[in-house]
Amino acid sequence: MRQALRAARAGAWLALILAAQLNAAPAMAGPFKRLQVLLPGESAAPGTPSGKTGTPQAQTAGVPFTVTVDACDSTWALVPSVTHTIQILASDASASLPAPAQLSGGTANFLVILNAGGSFTIFAHDQSDGTISDGTSSSVQSIVLQSLEISNIA
Repeated sequence: MRQALRAARAGAWLALILAAQLNAAPAMAGPFKRLQVLLPGESAAPGTPSGKTGTPQAQTAGVPFTVTVDACDSTWALVPSVTHTIQILASDASASLPAPAQLSGGTANFLVILNAGGSFTIFAHDQSDGTISDGTSSSVQSIVLQSLEISNIA
């Protein structure tokens, strides 16, 4: 009788542990459908209409900043198996852009320098698969410094 009670308890605990692990397991991403471009100030938000949250931070012209590109499914979930080569483009014709690079784990970071003032967009182009539409960033403001003042430090 005691062994049966212990076995029942062990079975109940095992069922609870398995249920907890299944509930905690991350959802599996679907097939690779699109590229996501995240600017400083933005974070990925899978399952939302835009796939991101936050507001892009204004950037200073001539100063590099990091752009993150993620391979995503139709719900903006990261697809970590994608290793395609990505080219970065910008609506700022004078921007300094990085060489194309491969995604690792479905993601990559790129250094971009906007060299003009204004409102610009960054694009991610999949060079490995022409059927994937270019990823487009939110609009980012590039501010040109007007002056720089240096003072003595006592």
